[in-house]
Amino acid sequence: MNWQQLQTVLWLRWKLSLNQLKRGSSLNLVFGMLALIGGYCLAFGGIVAGFFLGWKVAGPAPTEMLTLVWDLAAIIFLFLWTFGMLAELQRSELIDLQRLLHLPVALPQLFLINYLASHLTMSILFAGPAMMALSIGIAVHRGPLMLLLLPLVAGFLLMITAWSYYLRGWLASIMVNQRRRRSIMVAITVGIMLLAQAPNIYFNVLRGGRSRNRPNRQANINPAELLSTPTMRAAHWFFPPLWLPNGARGLAEGNALPALAGTLGLWLLAACGLGLSYRSTLRFYLGVEKPSRARRPALEPSLSASPKAEAPAAGSLKTFWMERTLPGIAGDTSALALASFRSMLRAPEMKMVLVSPIIMLIVFGALFASKSSTPLLPQFRALLPTGMICFLFFGMLQLLLNQFGFDRNAFRALVLLPTPRRDILLAKNLAFAPFLIVPAGIILLVLTVLSNISILTLIAAFFQLVAMFLLVCTLGNVFSIGVPFRINPGTMKPTKQSPKTVALLLLAHFGFPLLAIPIFVPPVVELIAHQFEFLPRVPINFLLSIPLAGLMLGVYHLSLDELGKWLQRREREILLVVTQEVE
Repeated sequence: MNWQQLQTVLWLRWKLSLNQLKRGSSLNLVFGMLALIGGYCLAFGGIVAGFFLGWKVAGPAPTEMLTLVWDLAAIIFLFLWTFGMLAELQRSELIDLQRLLHLPVALPQLFLINYLASHLTMSILFAGPAMMALSIGIAVHRGPLMLLLLPLVAGFLLMITAWSYYLRGWLASIMVNQRRRRSIMVAITVGIMLLAQAPNIYFNVLRGGRSRNRPNRQANINPAELLSTPTMRAAHWFFPPLWLPNGARGLAEGNALPALAGTLGLWLLAACGLGLSYRSTLRFYLGVEKPSRARRPALEPSLSASPKAEAPAAGSLKTFWMERTLPGIAGDTSALALASFRSMLRAPEMKMVLVSPIIMLIVFGALFASKSSTPLLPQFRALLPTGMICFLFFGMLQLLLNQFGFDRNAFRALVLLPTPRRDILLAKNLAFAPFLIVPAGIILLVLTVLSNISILTLIAAFFQLVAMFLLVCTLGNVFSIGVPFRINPGTMKPTKQSPKTVALLLLAHFGFPLLAIPIFVPPVVELIAHQFEFLPRVPINFLLSIPLAGLMLGVYHLSLDELGKWLQRREREILLVVTQEVE
């Protein structure tokens, strides 16, 4: 390795990072220094905590408990590492190799720098020193043989980072197409979220009945018995991330062979991952990645085609999406609503919004389907659909408060349209309606089946859903016009926001419970009336929900004219905010 080149490259990277901080505001420089100090403090805290945990807790513990400690350490690290990868699931290069390929620079050392720098994450800064200190603490109590855990821990961390780096490089090669990249990121995120709910489904649904019949036996489960089962022992031998706990078990029993074999295996796997990552990186930057199969281009009509060719029949022409109309809506407003809905439906971030109610349905469905869960009191069942509606709208509040931020450069088309501005707001709200009404309706239907809610309560909940949608749309129109901000393509991450925008958005989120008070009025009034036995057979919730929806419809209709005029006055400022890219 050419150490002079390495020193030059590191100096260049340091100067670029320093200039980037200086180019920003002084506040960014302060935050950068605080983040650096926080990273060092986190690493030092992990060292101290790991050493005392190994010395005072894991060291004196029995062999099975020591194995359990390392199992938990490995699983927690993998969990945090996986979610950390989702933040930057792409080829994260410290130095762009494409700018250095024409220089006589040793590419392996640049690859090594990129590999090490791309893994300087909070999980590594905390877990790496903490696990090393844990090994030293155990060795202080149990003897120097436990020091063989140090190369085993290093191999574990190196293996995980090497293969995750290869995974990110491979995904970068297949995600050159930005739409495909965003869809893959959404699919991976949803998969991990569903995987995280697997224990919830298993214990609350699949084992709900059995755990209820045998409560004493479940309460007396010994972790040592669980780890000593043949399945768990086989998993520790054949699953590479568990070679670390398996080696710790062998060292605690006085057998160094599992630790040495695990160390050798982990380092070999890490070397294999680094080799594949290096080859993948070179192929990517040299442009020799395997090209994807291109679609066959459509045949262009020949210029010499006969003018007497038959014209298609009038009934055989397919109606395009934009040619459809919404009942009771003007043609231009209907077209704009359908165009916005189609655009949002193709956006990966909106796909995430669509699947989030499904994940929420799985989580809460598992809780309600559990036979061992505490039954809900009958008088409080009318509040459950209303609470679920508010919970769903709170999760989507970020979208409704910034309806123009996702348009970005497409907002120029809205500015140039001769459509009245009130109709633009109406079209935007109608475009968001399927993302809110449809998932909420499905959740209410499933909730009715699981919780034995009456039909009148379900119908009242649908009127409350409409009222909540109109109320949140009114608030969303106000914030979309007053405090717009740009959203990065393919993500839900906003660009740099002003302190005023951040403060107002926080105020809207914290004040959401106050906004939802009118929606809770019908079920709460019915609950109080039935508690005092006043009109016990009258469906007060149903009777009050209908005028509540009508009242919100009137408020929404009256607000469109004034908000449309405000939008016309501020459309230039909004255009500047949502179209300007902030680095």
